[in-house]
Amino acid sequence: MDFKQMFNDIAEYHKELGYNNTKYETDEERMATIRTLSFAAIAEIVELTDSLPWKPWRPIQDQPYDLNNAKREIIDIIFFLVEICEKLEISPEELEATFLTVLANNYKRIQNGYSMKGGDV
Repeated sequence: MDFKQMFNDIAEYHKELGYNNTKYETDEERMATIRTLSFAAIAEIVELTDSLPWKPWRPIQDQPYDLNNAKREIIDIIFFLVEICEKLEISPEELEATFLTVLANNYKRIQNGYSMKGGDV
């Protein structure tokens, strides 16, 4: 499965749930929803850290590591990020183009010893 297919499958899932209808929201409601989705993604990132050994004061071998749960949390994060894209009306093609630009800029930064600022998208 490629990125665009995954994006579209998630968008279809959201459509079935009635989550991606932005036609009837005010700008304020839409931005509030995006903030809520962003906080939900942050919560999933926190849950991801619970699946990984993260306590520097404990030996790593004494800390639980749940790879299957980590995968699940990453997927949950992706679901929220796709819904944010839907609310912002960012297509998978636009996201891919932006990704390729940022990736190219990051490689340029490596070549320049990270002396460049973040770079424009």
